[in-house]
Amino acid sequence: MIALDSQQILDYLPHRDPMVMLDGAEMTVEPPVPLKGEECTVVYATLLVKETNWFFADGVLTESGLMEHMAQSVCVCIGLRANNEQLRTQIGYLAEVKNMTINRLPMAGEQLRTRVEVVALVDEAIVVSAETQVNTETIAKGMLTIFVPTVEEERRAQ
Repeated sequence: MIALDSQQILDYLPHRDPMVMLDGAEMTVEPPVPLKGEECTVVYATLLVKETNWFFADGVLTESGLMEHMAQSVCVCIGLRANNEQLRTQIGYLAEVKNMTINRLPMAGEQLRTRVEVVALVDEAIVVSAETQVNTETIAKGMLTIFVPTVEEERRAQ
């Protein structure tokens, strides 16, 4: 298991205060799923919701704040996987949000815990599932696709 505190998370995000939406993360390997037959690398990211949060309004963390927390959780997941595989960490771009369900918005003092799992790698696209809970209650879940350009793609763009 690899654990990151709020300072170490900054190594994996281009964001800085007041836009950082994570305060902790850990990468773990879960046992094989029976039909998949392989281990699953999962990242859990956390955020204590505070009234001082940039996306806090009317007593809750807004939909935008919840989505940003999930997207940053995905960034840390991709960065930790790259480091674990000794690959260069690159900035990715959110390409798609699919099947997103928000059951409720979190209030100040609630601890978010988001589980991120890579479900598919297609060329430069990484598809992940993300589920955010408060205690054991799922408050949001969905699929996100991140585009991570290769070094050659970056050179062509310059």
